[in-house]
Amino acid sequence: LYIDATRLAEGLFGSHMAVNTFLMGAAFQAGLLPVSEAALVEAIRLNGVEVQRNLQIFLWGRKYYADADSVEALLKPEPGKA
Repeated sequence: LYIDATRLAEGLFGSHMAVNTFLMGAAFQAGLLPVSEAALVEAIRLNGVEVQRNLQIFLWGRKYYADADSVEALLKPEPGKA
């Protein structure tokens, strides 16, 4: 599984700071994390930093794994790659 997460985070959320949470969502959706969705959501809530935004980023990571094309369609093409 390869995900250009920095490009996606910057394109979707305007910041590379979303990379880890986005990748956590994708990894969870792929079945690669041995924890429950409830545990991950609780961890995001307990962290207390931009909780709603981070929950959305987590969901976008899950969506990307499930349907990358629909997420990619939302991004502007990179310069020179139209």
